[in-house]
Formats: sequence, structure tokens, C-alpha cells
Amino acid sequence: MKLARIGIAIGCMAVLMPTVSAKAIKVRFVSESQRSANSNTKISVEAESGDGNGFEVTCISTNYSTVWCITSDRIDVPAGTGGYSLDFEIFADRDWRKCRWYGPWDNVITWYDDKGERLSVQPFEPAFHKQSFVRFRFSGEVPKKAASVTVGFGAGSPRLRFGEKVIVRNTEFTPIPQGDAIPAKIVCDVTPPLVYSRFGSPSPDPSQTVKYEVVDDGEIDWDSVTVSNAVTKAVVPFARNGNMLTLQPGRPWPSSIQALTVSVCDKAGNATLSHKTFLVGDRPTSISVQLRDDGMALVDGKPFFPIGLYSVARHEFNGFDFDRAVGNLKRAGVNFLHSYGDGRNDGFLNAVAKHGLMSFTYAFDAARGDGWIVEKAKKDRSILAWYTGDDTSAHVTPSELLDRDEAVRMLDGTRISCQADGPCGYLRKSLYQPYVAFSDVYMPELYHVRTSTYPDKDCIAEVICDMEKVREEAVKYGCGKPRAIWPILQTFHGNFKVWPRYPTSDEVYGTSFAALIHGGNGIIWFKYGGEIVTGKSRYSGAFRTAETWTAFTNLTTRISFLSPILLERTPEQPAKPEVLEGEKTDKYGRGSVSVLVKKHGDSTYVLTVNSSCREVKARIFASLPDGEGVALWEGRRVKVSGGAIEDVFKGFGVHVYRFGN
Repeated sequence: MKLARIGIAIGCMAVLMPTVSAKAIKVRFVSESQRSANSNTKISVEAESGDGNGFEVTCISTNYSTVWCITSDRIDVPAGTGGYSLDFEIFADRDWRKCRWYGPWDNVITWYDDKGERLSVQPFEPAFHKQSFVRFRFSGEVPKKAASVTVGFGAGSPRLRFGEKVIVRNTEFTPIPQGDAIPAKIVCDVTPPLVYSRFGSPSPDPSQTVKYEVVDDGEIDWDSVTVSNAVTKAVVPFARNGNMLTLQPGRPWPSSIQALTVSVCDKAGNATLSHKTFLVGDRPTSISVQLRDDGMALVDGKPFFPIGLYSVARHEFNGFDFDRAVGNLKRAGVNFLHSYGDGRNDGFLNAVAKHGLMSFTYAFDAARGDGWIVEKAKKDRSILAWYTGDDTSAHVTPSELLDRDEAVRMLDGTRISCQADGPCGYLRKSLYQPYVAFSDVYMPELYHVRTSTYPDKDCIAEVICDMEKVREEAVKYGCGKPRAIWPILQTFHGNFKVWPRYPTSDEVYGTSFAALIHGGNGIIWFKYGGEIVTGKSRYSGAFRTAETWTAFTNLTTRISFLSPILLERTPEQPAKPEVLEGEKTDKYGRGSVSVLVKKHGDSTYVLTVNSSCREVKARIFASLPDGEGVALWEGRRVKVSGGAIEDVFKGFGVHVYRFGN
């Protein structure tokens, strides 16, 4: 059934507050003098006639990206102003669904003090569907000391294509007197409904009750809902009680994989075609993988710390032999593997099982009924997790990831799910946020060595920024369930301008420890290696040279040694280190030296990393009695005085200390 889109205006929701005694100020935009765009973009800008409180942007040529921004004249903020509202109407030739933070290419309200210095920036996101003009209102409190304000419209994403346009009109800024009520926002419902399975599977009962719950931010168009068999296309009757659908197939379910589709639309025109599957059969008993309440993996009840590597493949350096490749990786301390083309290859999986390692393998088609998953779940103990998303936000909607996540539980139910994506932690809303609830594990792609210069001075700071952001969102949006973070660190060179060189050994070492210190429940590197260029072998991963392999295994064996310590529950952490000499903070304002304290047996371990590319001296607080400890792998002892350690860190330096027995 094809779902017709209902007019966008229906999707706008407003809760109107009492009228405030404030006068709206028309926002005037300047077309050329304050318009800017990058060198790849050619756009035409026209200011609206009359009061000039609108504009039209048209893309007249494009190369790689088409970004733009228009900024208003400065608006004086009257004395006694406590709040504001910004009202406007906007039209675009494409869905306005992915508004990200791209520095100047954004929709922002910028506040200035009485000297004209910038006080703060408040972004706003007018997400909507293409089609017609949509009214928005954004509102809030005015910062203290604000004397003036500008309004900027723009976008780095979504990007305009040739001939496409954006029109903004009727733009008004209303100052609200101190103490008066601030009007509620007017925004649009652009989120499609989600369909949740509300029954158990696998189950041997062919008469089990199958229920689905439909959830949406707005109002469901119940006349649009259909359920059908994904194979035969036959309609499956159902009874509705509130938001719950109870299927009434009329006969028992066959003892096999069942694949269904649930089609639903809300009254704002957002449509979902949800693919659902379940298994009438016995639940596998080969293994039990769960997450501990702090996100650590449990395999048959025992803690497991994944130390992983992407893209394991057969190459000449391993004799085109998976058994040799996996054996080498085991000796290096790696215990968790992935393969692209051979992830379901028996040779690869048999080698992983033989050497006692584990893997994560593709389950992208699980929601459509994947018999391979069912067969492997019965007997293969080496698969730790089902891989449900790769570069998730670029390819999969939240609804689709929900379907995949539910499907692997419905077909197996003994393992966890994982997905990987670049988090863009500097965004107001990271790329992870809409997907948090739809996988057990998030594998943030932390590929931050992006400059051709040595060193990439901000690579560790960016790893820390991403890790802190995704940890925060895992808690905030995780529906009260534990979520694991298995960061993926860069050990590759890309054939793109983005990654013009291989990371140095110090960059790999430092970024890896930064990811562990800032909450990694495991660690993975991208990638094992292997790219062929003009007939010659050039390895783009850890195996590319003997030197890089030695540096990599030096890191993995040390993390393997630390894994029992990392699996311990994290105690209350001491005060942040004090930087005595050198750069005190990174580009995001965090301290240059990060610390993680862990206890294991009678010993206390202190893991530290310097995010600065320059030498610093720091005082590290560890709540330890005065005495001495060992700097692991450095052949020296360190002194504790007054409960603190003072030490010098080279650029990107890492120290791991042990105190006690």
C-alpha cells in the first residue's frame, strides 16, 4: 500500500502561551555583504522586497558541497528583556531533516554585549519536509548582559543541488519583558512512527500471540495501518487496542522463520514500512552473551573485554591462510575479529573458533528473515555479536535499525547487537543519539588523524570529545538499559583527502589509551590491512610494515595485560589532574591530562594520557598513601606524596602506574 503524504502544515504542533506585551521587530537580511559560501559553491541570493525580512537562496552551480549562510543586521535588545521569540516561515526544495553543526553554516542566534563582543550562540533546527511553507517559532531566555543580537540562516547539511532553493519570509524577533511568559516553540513532526515487537521469540509455540506496539510523537493515522506476510503478501488481520496490534492469523504459525511487514503513517505524513521477523522453534543454547549493568560484556556470565581488529583477510603476508592470520593475532593479544567479504566464511569462522577468539558478523538482512543466523546461533560459540549497522546514520533510519535489532533477538536471543558510525561528537546532537536505543553496543569510528603534518595536534582531544559525548548519550537515551561503547581507533591510511597519511605510533598509542580512559568497554582498530595499488602491495592497516606491526602488537599485548584490570568496576574517581607546566587544556576546554583509576586485587592502577602534542608536567591525584609505585613498561619507579604523583608527559604521552602488590 502506498502511503500518501499529508500536508506538512498538519505536522506542526504549538502550545500557545498567553499574549505578551512585546513588539515584534522585523529581521532585515543583507543579501551580498553578509552572505558567504565556500569555494565550491555558487549561489544566488535575493532579499525580499519591502521590509527585507526574508530572502531566497538559489543554487546555480555546485561542486562537492553546497553550503550557504545569510546573517541579519544587528538588532538592539531593549533593557529589561528577559526572553525572546524568533518567528519565521521557511520553504525548501528538499526535506530539511539533517541539520548538523558546521561552524558558520548553521541556523544560529548570536548574542553580543554592549561592546559588540560575542557572548554566546544558540543554534536552532527547523527540520521539516519539502513541499510548502512551514511556520516555526523558537524561543528562550536572553543571556545576561546581551545588548544586541543577529539571526543567521544557513546549512552545510542538507546540501542544495543545482536549481534548488530555500526561501525564508516573515522573520520577526520579539523581545519579551523580564517576568513575562515566554511563548512556546512551534515545531514540526518529522519523525515517522516506530513499531515495536511485544512478544517473546524464539518460541516453540505455534499458537503464540504476536503483538506490535506503534509509537509516534504525533497522532497515528490508524486507517493507514496494514500487516502482511512479507513473502506471500497476504494481509494478516489484527485487532487494535490503543496503540497495540494483536495479530489474528486464523491458524497456527508454521514451525519456521516468519517474516511480516507493518505499514503505518502518522497524520503529519510520516510513513514507516517496518520489517518484522520471528522464529517458531527452539531457542539456541550454545552461548549466553549479555551486558553487565556498567556495559561490560558477559560471556556465559564471565566478563570479556573485546580487543578487536576490523577487516581480517587473506594476504600474502599470512600465506593466504586464515588459520595463520588468526593465530598471529591471538599471540598479539587480539581476541575479537571482523572480516568484510569473509565474515560468514567457514574458513574464517572455523579459525576464530579453533584459536578461542570471538567475532562479530553481519546481520543486515535479519529483519527479512535470515536462516543463516538461526543455523549459526544453534552451534557457533565464536560469534559474540550480530553486526546490524555500518556507518549507520548514512545508510539506515532509526526505524530500520530497530527492526534489525529486534530481528536478531527474535531469531537468536543469545547474543548482543552492535553498530558502527562516526559520532561527530562536536555536534549538538551526535549521529549516535537517534539510534542509542536500537543496539546494545555502539562502536564510534574515531578516525581523527586527518592532517598531513606531524603530529595531528588535536587527534586525542577529538577522541576524548567523541567518547564523552557518546557515553553521555548512551545513558540519556538508552531507555534505562546498559549500553556498551567499543571505540574503533584509526590505524590506516585513506585514499582520500580526509586521511592523507598513516597515524604515527605515538598517535595510535595515545588515542587508544584516551578511548579506554574515557569509557571504552572494549577497543577495536580499523584495520588489519591490504590494498593493492598498480600491481604492488601496500597495506593500509596494522600490517603495512614490520615496524608498524611491531608498534601495534606492542600496544595490543599491553592492553591484553590490562584487560582484567579494565574489566573491574570503576570506583569513584579522584580530582582532575593539575597541569603544572605546558598546555593546560585542549581545544574543547578539557584538561590536557586525563586519568582513569582502577583497582584489581590488592593493586591500584592509574592510566593517564596527555592530549597535548607538547610536553606537560602534571600533578595526578590518586587518593593513595605516600610511598612508591611502578611505571609499567618504563623501568622506573614513581613517588606518591600527599596522595599525588608528579610526572612529565611527552606529547601524546601515556603512563600506566601500579601501586600495591
